[in-house]
Amino acid sequence: MQAVSKPTKITFNREWNGPSGTIYYFDIEFEDGTVGQFGTTKREQNKFFIGTEITYSKEEKQNQRGSYFKIDKVNIDGGGGGSYGSRKSDPKTERSIVANVALECAMSVIHKMKLESSVTKDLSSVFSLSNKFYDFIQSECGTDKQKRITMQARLKGVVEHLVTIEGLEIKSSDHILDYVRKTYTYVETKMNSESQQTLQ
Repeated sequence: MQAVSKPTKITFNREWNGPSGTIYYFDIEFEDGTVGQFGTTKREQNKFFIGTEITYSKEEKQNQRGSYFKIDKVNIDGGGGGSYGSRKSDPKTERSIVANVALECAMSVIHKMKLESSVTKDLSSVFSLSNKFYDFIQSECGTDKQKRITMQARLKGVVEHLVTIEGLEIKSSDHILDYVRKTYTYVETKMNSESQQTLQ
């Protein structure tokens, strides 16, 4: 399963000397509530950084102490090489990530806006809203992978933090997407201003 979030805590756990060298394991926590562990060949790990949004995968594992989530960085750019456990991304994986985010946001909207009465056993209303979010991200972002990552994060942010604010009068999915555009524009403005400062 893949998700997009920001690490809030990273703590060194242990090291393991294997046949291919030493692997360093770290405990990690994300803004979205996920807690898990990842491995890298670098003691000064550079896979994850606190406060930096990233697409990651999580897989439930078992050890002598119980179950835990194995966390890994998902290489959205599709480049090869890199740190221990990194994986290439392909169009199918990217669509899966967007679909997961869209579906999660649709379910959250239905709950937070108290639309549960519209949900039937075939989940058609859930999938309809999810499709709207999915199509929005794909049409807005095209082949721009960085924009797609940021737009997914803005959708999650609006759904999780803004839809219940009465003063914003968010009454429909169109209103939600208007605020996704607004918050994305803010991020884009900051990103471009930082780029300009770097070039000067």
